[in-house]
Amino acid sequence: MTAMLRTYATFISTLPDDQQEKDGEIVAPGGRNILGRLRDGVTRRGFSASEIEQHEDYGWCFDVIAPACRIWCLIQFCEPWLLITDRHCGLLKRLFGASDDSTHRRVCEAFQEIITADSSFSELHWFTKAEFEGSKGRGGHDKPVE
Repeated sequence: MTAMLRTYATFISTLPDDQQEKDGEIVAPGGRNILGRLRDGVTRRGFSASEIEQHEDYGWCFDVIAPACRIWCLIQFCEPWLLITDRHCGLLKRLFGASDDSTHRRVCEAFQEIITADSSFSELHWFTKAEFEGSKGRGGHDKPVE
């Protein structure tokens, strides 16, 4: 039996709030500096990554780029911070049932290492999407895969 991969993570960060406002309106959500640190960590671990982009009006994202797929990584503040990863494969891989999530697992494990090794981060908890939605981010697991 294959272990279930948890692709949602919550954590606390002591990095400065980098949210930008103009005339009382948010023009750039916070978290870009946090995602920058995570992106730097995955690239130091040998992954290729796209540039960070603002995702709508509530978060920041980038892609980890692998030969077989892309792992989309989003951060948003939902007290605490929420990191979501999602695997995107090409149409042919989806049509023919490609279910190899080894790259996705390695990316989540890299985030685990990065967050636990950095004193700016604490209280890391991992969830499946269903666990996160069902618990509203309470509880969770210590690792992305047991």
